Amino acid sequence: MTSFLLGLQQLLQSDARLPTLPMVVFQLHHVLEKEEPSLDEVVRVIERDPALTVRLLRSANAAAWGSGTEIRTIKEAAGVLGLPEIRALSLVNAAVQAFANGGQSLDHRRFWEHSTAVALVANWLQGGMAPPDDPDEDPYVAGLLHDVGHLILDQFFPDAFGQISLQTRDRGDPAWQVEEEQLGLDHGEVGGLLLGRWDLPRSIVDAVTCHHHPDAAPRKHTRLSLIVWGAEALCSAAGLHLPHEGAAAIRPSAVLARLDMPQDEEEVVLYEVCRIGERAREMMQVPENVATSSLSA
Repeated sequence: MTSFLLGLQQLLQSDARLPTLPMVVFQLHHVLEKEEPSLDEVVRVIERDPALTVRLLRSANAAAWGSGTEIRTIKEAAGVLGLPEIRALSLVNAAVQAFANGGQSLDHRRFWEHSTAVALVANWLQGGMAPPDDPDEDPYVAGLLHDVGHLILDQFFPDAFGQISLQTRDRGDPAWQVEEEQLGLDHGEVGGLLLGRWDLPRSIVDAVTCHHHPDAAPRKHTRLSLIVWGAEALCSAAGLHLPHEGAAAIRPSAVLARLDMPQDEEEVVLYEVCRIGERAREMMQVPENVATSSLSA
């Protein structure tokens, strides 16, 4: 076993060092998965996390800017943003918190902008496809967490991360190929191991693990792996990739073909992906001076 694999094994067995998602994420997901989510229950869950409450109020006030109305409660914020947006922002906030004390090489703001863009594009792509057979298939969550392995490498294996970034730049090869050569597995597999420890649905774990090798995913999870793979490739084509990861080598038309989407819509699809990229940047750049004077419902 290589020193990297030994170190990764020790990290995964160390609960004290391993990043975790705040419990509020799982509680909120449980509430919102109900057929008719209770807004009061959503509010109660969110208000247990002051940092999340503040972020959602900032986002709602940013969305309502210019209307002359100050959003002072989570219930009002839900009315402005909608429950799907509340869920999305909550997950982004939780994932950012989990790696708040991360390494220094990775640009975390750009990382989360990219991850959020892939999540939103993956969700959009699924909307144009037949309904999934697996009720746990969640393209937004899989897309948001698809590159979490980069965070693990940056935070806990900075020397290896730095060397891989240099070789990716100098050779012009995708980072995942360099990782496989140097580490024995790529960042998708590293991230999948962490998500398995977080007890996320197997469909999400497999999609993250195999997002650079979607055909290697278990058959029932190949579709979600393809969606995340395609979403990242389209984001890369639109200039929304991570610099240290390298740009995807596959053309958008080839991505659309793999997803059984019309190849002649490439221009329309890229326009939508760019629009989604702007939305992802907005989600990560909430103004700091927005009023957040009340945390009560």
